[in-house]
Amino acid sequence: MKKSDIWRLVAGILALTLMPDEPWDGEQDRLSLLMDELARFDGELPAGVSAEEAAAITLDGAQDRIALLIGGFAAAFLQLAAAYDDTGADTSALDVVRAMALEWVDRDD
Repeated sequence: MKKSDIWRLVAGILALTLMPDEPWDGEQDRLSLLMDELARFDGELPAGVSAEEAAAITLDGAQDRIALLIGGFAAAFLQLAAAYDDTGADTSALDVVRAMALEWVDRDD
C-alpha cells in the first residue's frame, strides 16, 4: 500500500466520523484494511532468530507504515486547521475533509 492509499483511508475515516446524518458505527472494513496494512510483514525472518530478534525485525518493517498513518492524520488535522484559519467557522469540517479526500484521490505517491 502506498502513501496515497493510506492518506485516502485516513480521509475516508475522518469523513465517516463527521457525517451527522449517518453516525459512524466504527465500520470495520476501512479500519481493518488500515490495521492489516500496518501489521503486514513483507520480509522473511532468518532461520534461528530469537523471539526478540523476530519482533525487532517485524517492528522495523512496520515503522514506515505507522509513520505514514500518523503523517496522514497529522496532515488532515493541519488542513482542517488551515481551512478554519482561511474561512472561519463558516466551513464545516466535513466539507473540508471531503475536499481533502478529493484532492488526495489524485495523488499517486
